[in-house]
Amino acid sequence: MSNWYDLNGNEQVGPVPEIEVHRLLRSGVLSQDTLVWRDGMASWSAIATVATYQNSPLNNTTPPTQPMPSVAKLDEQKLLDRSESTAFALVCAAAGVALLFALIYVLATLGILLIFAGFFMLALFIRHAMAFAHYRVNAVQVSPAQFPEIHRLASDFAGRLGRPLPEIYVLQDSLWNAFAMRLLGTPVVVLYSGVIDSILLKGDHRQLAFVIGHELGHHYAGHLGWKHFFASWGSWCIWPRLWYSRRCEFTCDRYGLACSGSLDAAQRAICNMAVGAQLADRVDVREAARQWSARRGEFFVRYRALYSTHPHTLDRLATLPAAAAELGVPA
Repeated sequence: MSNWYDLNGNEQVGPVPEIEVHRLLRSGVLSQDTLVWRDGMASWSAIATVATYQNSPLNNTTPPTQPMPSVAKLDEQKLLDRSESTAFALVCAAAGVALLFALIYVLATLGILLIFAGFFMLALFIRHAMAFAHYRVNAVQVSPAQFPEIHRLASDFAGRLGRPLPEIYVLQDSLWNAFAMRLLGTPVVVLYSGVIDSILLKGDHRQLAFVIGHELGHHYAGHLGWKHFFASWGSWCIWPRLWYSRRCEFTCDRYGLACSGSLDAAQRAICNMAVGAQLADRVDVREAARQWSARRGEFFVRYRALYSTHPHTLDRLATLPAAAAELGVPA
């Protein structure tokens, strides 16, 4: 569908993609009084009167200069999923078995295994270092001067936890994804543009805060520290290792919930991941939770979960209300 806008009353610009109109609204280039025209309209109209743009993030986003509504000073122990420590203990037990056999093998082979382990660790380090370098020079780093609204969301949350802020980058990629990584003690969060564009097309900054808080949670909960490197030796015991991974994701959802300061925003962010930007605000969350309740006991639903690194999306959606009640996060 073609979109045009009238700049300064004498300069008609277009055709312009709808997502670009929303971006121009957010950046302040266009105002609610700007005249727009699109296919099917009889005449030019002010943006404020066009239904398509009334849900623009400009209208429902908390301004970056104002603090996000949120819970008080955070107790990180409350942010941890209750089952994460149990899953971690099981993985560590498996890791201990693996290291014991590795030690026996090293002694039996006069250290030959150490040579192979050294090459493996070197290759792993180089792989991570190359990825790290790629993000640092191909993505744009978030700072007070660069994407200040994103920086404020992250820095406010880090401040409430009394934690340092990792390096945060925005990278062009259409995937709905974000991730955390660490190299030589440097924590990094990478946000794909697909996440940001999708959320800000129909959503608001609180939904984006959920995604940011989730990734910060991986750093603050210690999911990328040395003790978890030790636990990785237990990956041979696949079911506890995957269970632990899923519990880590639940922990990070709690971090994201606390960062967003809104149960509805956190659930809408997950809806966005499930059905996309255009439909996320139309999802009946309670009905989706009932769908999960009806399907969770099915054999292949449970079987698939056993081999998943992440919880099912509807499981995450249905779990958030209880977490919000525990953390005191308002709806």
